[in-house]
Formats: sequence, structure tokens, C-alpha cells
Amino acid sequence: MKIELERHEVSSLNSREFFERWIKERQGVVLWRSQDMSVPRGDTFTPVKDAAGVDSPRPHWAYVRHEVITDITRFRFCKSWSEVGRCKIALDKKLNGYDSPFGFFPTAIVLTDGSTRRVRVLLAKLQVVHGPDVKYRFEDLEAVFEKPEWES
Repeated sequence: MKIELERHEVSSLNSREFFERWIKERQGVVLWRSQDMSVPRGDTFTPVKDAAGVDSPRPHWAYVRHEVITDITRFRFCKSWSEVGRCKIALDKKLNGYDSPFGFFPTAIVLTDGSTRRVRVLLAKLQVVHGPDVKYRFEDLEAVFEKPEWES
């Protein structure tokens, strides 16, 4: 019985060359998982060793070293993103620092309730049509929905 190991998605474009070099020259790739439940972050990756041969440091306090990977086939690389939808959003002014006496210093984008519903509904519809890989990002006052095209 063959055991299938989890493949990790790498959504940054042009990453394959870095990962191949890290596996060859830096003893592999470290998969870091976020443990911060208040701000969900995706996985991140670093080489096992830095250029000086020292263990790579943790990229952020919220990440915990999960696994060292030395097989390039354990990764799924994105080769391009295609836009599949877009919608206007509005920010919740009170929660984004607009009324702060210190000026506008938001640490996160907080949408109004209506915009949150609009983004969630459109995301669900687009995932039905285009598949579960559809993601969104914010550009100005719009949510941009994109679908990755994975390397074969």
C-alpha cells in the first residue's frame, strides 16, 4: 500500500527555482505553520539553512516549524493567476483607525458587514463555478477574485 504525502501549495509565482536551490544547497525547505488563531495566516517556507550555513530563523513569532521537506514533488507550484471576478467593498471607518487621534494606522482591513457578506457570497459562487482554489485579495476599494493555474 502506497502512502500519499500531503502536497503543499506555493502560490507565489516563479518560486520553483528557489525551492529547487534550497533543497540542493540549503538542506531542504522548512514548512512553517501559523499558530496565531486571531489572525489566520497561511503556511510559509524558508530554506533549512541560510547562506552562512546557520539554521534559518523563524519568519514571525506566530509561526512554528512544522516539517522539513527535501522532495520537490511534495510542492504544487502556481504558474499564473487569472481574474474570475471583482466586487466593490467599503471599509468600516471606526475599526480601520479613521477616528484615531494618532491618524490612520490600520493593522488590518476591516470591511463593513454588507461588504463582508458580498465578498463571502461571491466567493462561494465563484468556487462553485471555478473550483475551490479561488482566492481573493484587496485592490483599492475592490475585492479581486483569482484562480491559480498550477504547474503540471
